[in-house]
Amino acid sequence: MSLTAQSLLLSAGRFTASLARLAVNLLVARIFAERLEFTAEYQKVWLLFNTTYMIFILGIPATIYYFHPRLDPAERAPFLWQSYSLFFLLGLVYFLFLSLVGPAAAQFYGSPPLAGHMRVFAVYGFAMVAGAFLEPVMIILGRLRLLAGLMMVEAALFLLLAVGPIALGEGGAESGTIHLSFILITALALGRLLLAHGLLARLNPKSSWRGLWLGARSLRDQLRYALPITATTIVAFLATYLDKNVVAAWFEDGAVYAIYQAGAMEVPFVSVFVGSVSAVMLPHLSRLQHQGRREELCRLLAAGVEKVAWVVFPLCSLLMVVADPLYVSLWGPEYRLSALPFRLYLLIFPLRLMFYGQVLNTLGKARWVLYTALGDLLLNAGLSLMLVRWLGMPGPAIATVVATVAELLVFMWLIGRTLEVRLGLIFAPRRLLRIGILSAWAGLGAFAGRLLADGSVTRLLGGAILHLAVFAGLLWITGEWRRLRENFLDEGEESAGEQSAQSGAAGDPQDEEEVVERP
Repeated sequence: MSLTAQSLLLSAGRFTASLARLAVNLLVARIFAERLEFTAEYQKVWLLFNTTYMIFILGIPATIYYFHPRLDPAERAPFLWQSYSLFFLLGLVYFLFLSLVGPAAAQFYGSPPLAGHMRVFAVYGFAMVAGAFLEPVMIILGRLRLLAGLMMVEAALFLLLAVGPIALGEGGAESGTIHLSFILITALALGRLLLAHGLLARLNPKSSWRGLWLGARSLRDQLRYALPITATTIVAFLATYLDKNVVAAWFEDGAVYAIYQAGAMEVPFVSVFVGSVSAVMLPHLSRLQHQGRREELCRLLAAGVEKVAWVVFPLCSLLMVVADPLYVSLWGPEYRLSALPFRLYLLIFPLRLMFYGQVLNTLGKARWVLYTALGDLLLNAGLSLMLVRWLGMPGPAIATVVATVAELLVFMWLIGRTLEVRLGLIFAPRRLLRIGILSAWAGLGAFAGRLLADGSVTRLLGGAILHLAVFAGLLWITGEWRRLRENFLDEGEESAGEQSAQSGAAGDPQDEEEVVERP
């Protein structure tokens, strides 16, 4: 199965999961349209979870991607059980953390019901951390179809169990129905953990909990590799959710946070697609780096960047134009102001061409990822606290954009320096510029469609239809559809790799770009 096929399978599962969560947020917002404080109550529980969840994963998924391809076949099965054991122990630690921090978080966020919700949600946290081994293990074992199917089923159940109690609840019992929603999705998470345990026992039968550890050296190596990633994860997730925590704590009116959190998000499909492409590439990057095959590694990264650009650039141009009618149509008129932080977040998208931190970790540069992420956090914190005083609600979003763009540019430079290649070999500027120009023209088409229509829904549909029509027409006229087809079908990569090696030896920058472009 090609890397594109694997990426699309994983993207389908992740996108379904993200779409279910987006649908839950949207439906909760619609149900509490006239009482935004209850939307804020629901979302602040998730804010605490999202801010802290990845911290307790401890970088173990990255160790699976890194070590598993390098181990002898006889060591791989016990290594996966060793990783599962670590996840389980970390889940117990996370349960204790959420149980103890609940009352303080309720006071910090100005939401007294949060303390009661966290008594149940702490169990959800345990189950999600303990079961976090499922995705990396299924990827490393090549069971992408099964993983995607499980993600889709889980997404459907999550949507039903999260929204059902709230939608059926009677007036005046909002906090009670929110609490029931958390109870049901906690039961779903426990069922997921049991299923994941059974799958690991079936797909990885050569070892079990009776032979947990490969040995002190193996465990020490795994933790030694994970700790810098853990430090980076702590810093990165604090930075990612810093703006939302600032708004949640700064404004006493819960409605302000409800409006802000609806807009301050990256488009789920884009982050899912980028993450899926990166996750599928990581084992291959680790192997190529270990074998010293730098040219093939660069070619693999370049193909992934262009795949992502074909999705990110046109989608960014469309959403930038139709953000207002999008929020009014889907969330309701109460959320018109959510379009402002949403547009600000879109400014980051053209640089979201890979999960840079994961790639650098795989290339053995976890320490530099940590330093860069720490700089992002400090810059973001300083700007957020300053701008929220001066500009109000949009201030933290502006701070996040400035700090994130600076971080991503440093990551791009670090990748080029680590591989000792010109960045043009990986981020081909001429190719990305062409895709960007086509997307900009399509954005003008969307703007025309918005002007010609009347009403939020018709403006949204008109903009989307004309955007698609202009983009498809330009692809046909310029012949770029052939390039698009070639890139997503992974055609001609071997010949491109040979050309890349030859032009790299020649050292001609012009030739290097042409190799990546494969006209």
